[in-house]
Amino acid sequence: MRVVVRYHRAMDLSLPEIMREYRLSIRGVIHVGAHLGQEAGVYRECGIGRQLWIEPQPDIFARLCASLPESLLVKAVNVACGEAPGVATMHVLSGNEGKSNSLLEPKLHLQKWPEFQPGAKIDVAVKRLDDVIEEQGLRGEDFNLICIDTQGFELPVLRGATRQLTKVDALVCEVSAVELYKGGTLVRDLDAFLCERGFLRVKTKWASGCSGDALYVRRGLLSPFTRAKITLLGGQGHVPSRRAMREMRAKTGTHTGGQGHS
Repeated sequence: MRVVVRYHRAMDLSLPEIMREYRLSIRGVIHVGAHLGQEAGVYRECGIGRQLWIEPQPDIFARLCASLPESLLVKAVNVACGEAPGVATMHVLSGNEGKSNSLLEPKLHLQKWPEFQPGAKIDVAVKRLDDVIEEQGLRGEDFNLICIDTQGFELPVLRGATRQLTKVDALVCEVSAVELYKGGTLVRDLDAFLCERGFLRVKTKWASGCSGDALYVRRGLLSPFTRAKITLLGGQGHVPSRRAMREMRAKTGTHTGGQGHS
């Protein structure tokens, strides 16, 4: 089943390949929406010792801490990241070990993956990522990769990380071409926000047809040819296929509003 690919993964893009292809030297990674730290092995393989893991769900956070390597360079924080500090409601979906939980209410997600249905709601603390870094006594310069897996909450996370965005070279973000969660970030809006801050989306893997992971790289690290190509044509896998969009419309009975290539 396709859902197995979507929800039992570390990340849809290969970080070792990304680092080689774009000549990225990663000093440290911030992972927002850590879950159980499934990417820890990938970071270890890539030689990324400095790691900041952020996970808001208390029960999941306890399991995350037990799974992470014991190192003074590895920290985990039990909080959600957003645009402003406060308290927010986490919407829990059943049957998925917390992988689909979000600070947003599910929308098309319930039709595309009907096996995951709304369950309990829990309140979680929210802080700006910039504030978390400062409170933990960390130097932003030591972390030049951000990975975000927050089920549609990507833009609020980034709006609370404006200082840190000036220090990073690349981001790997979960992206969606359709509104899987109510008011969720769409890939076109994420593109616009990050483009204004000097990043281009260079590679996208649509692992679930209309959602997946995207790599954004600081424009100045790309060759003039690559920058021009992306500006004119978009990066690799820039949009979902028309077939994927048709399948989404058929499954959910809605107009997705996106366009793709065959």
